[in-house]
Amino acid sequence: MKRKKHPFFRKNKAMKYFLLVHLVISLIFVISQFVHGCIEGNPLKSIAEPFENLKALYNPEKYLQNDLFVIDTVFTEQEKSSGTSASRCTYTTIKGHLKDSKTQKQIACQNDYLTNAYHTKYALADNTISLVYHKKNKTIKVLKNRLNDEIFLNNEKLLQSERNNAIIGLYFQISLILLIIQLLILKKESKTE
Repeated sequence: MKRKKHPFFRKNKAMKYFLLVHLVISLIFVISQFVHGCIEGNPLKSIAEPFENLKALYNPEKYLQNDLFVIDTVFTEQEKSSGTSASRCTYTTIKGHLKDSKTQKQIACQNDYLTNAYHTKYALADNTISLVYHKKNKTIKVLKNRLNDEIFLNNEKLLQSERNNAIIGLYFQISLILLIIQLLILKKESKTE
C-alpha cells in the first residue's frame, strides 16, 4: 500500500510526519546513550545519568560535595566549525582521578575554562613548534555528584551547561515514550475511521 493511501496519513499529515521525525531523532539519541553505557559496562547508568545530574545540580547543597581532582594529563583539541567558517573551537581535556580514588576520570571543557590548571608555552625543536604543558597546580577543585560520582568544575557557566545537557537528555528520553504512545493512539484512530 502506498504511503499516500495509507489510512494513517489521511488526516493531519504534517503533524504525523513531524511526530515520526521527532520519534526517529529521540530513538537515535536514546540508543546512542544506551550503546555508550554498554561500552562503559553499565548500559542503564547512561540512561539514568541525566536524571541524577539534574537532581544534583538543582540541589547542590544536598547532592554535590567539594573534592580535589588530581591531574595526570592535559591536552587540547581544535575542531573546525561546520560550514565555510574559518573559526575553530578549542576543547581542553584533563585526565586524572579524585584525590581519594584511583578511578580514572576526565574533564572536558570548551575554550579557556581550565587555564587555572596549567599554562602552555611553545617549544622549538628541529624546526618544529610544539605545545608544552606545565602544571600550575597538581589538583583542581571540583564538585562531585554523590548520586553517580560524576564530577563538575565549580564554574557557574559550566554548571549551567551541564544542567542544559541533563535537560536535553531527559527531554529526548521522555519524549520517546510519549511519542510512541501518541503515535499508537493516532494509528488506532486511523484504523477505526
